Amino acid sequence: MGTAYLSGSKFRYGPSYRRLPDSETTLACSGRDELCRSVLNDDWVSHPTWASEESGFIAHKKNSYEEALHKSEEERHEYHVHLESMAHTISLLEPIAFKIGDMTPEERAVFRLSPDLGGRSRSIHQKIIKRVYGRENSQEVLQSLQDNPSVAVPV
Repeated sequence: MGTAYLSGSKFRYGPSYRRLPDSETTLACSGRDELCRSVLNDDWVSHPTWASEESGFIAHKKNSYEEALHKSEEERHEYHVHLESMAHTISLLEPIAFKIGDMTPEERAVFRLSPDLGGRSRSIHQKIIKRVYGRENSQEVLQSLQDNPSVAVPV
């Protein structure tokens, strides 16, 4: 392959790769061993080249390897977004679990959660619960979180 060069304020590797900023490549990642760190790419991303019709340049078609790489990077990004959403929902429910733990049995019996589970977005948390528990069980879980949080939240 070619050599990396600086273009503007970004490092490029050929026409279709860009180096991620250090703030993105040094993110914590659990579950990686030495083999993963040696073979997985955390520094470079595929970047499409767009050309205007006036330039006379015709963009090349991606070969099967570039398509597979792009698809893999898209899936990785999607998984990252899902994991971040799940972590956000967990961080919303953890303080509620601690609050329930400090309540008396009488307070637990009357404690209820609103449909947004005490957060700012109702739909995000509902989507995450549907993703974790499945369509069939998610409505029951959501209803239990609202009606009987002292039992449902710790689970």
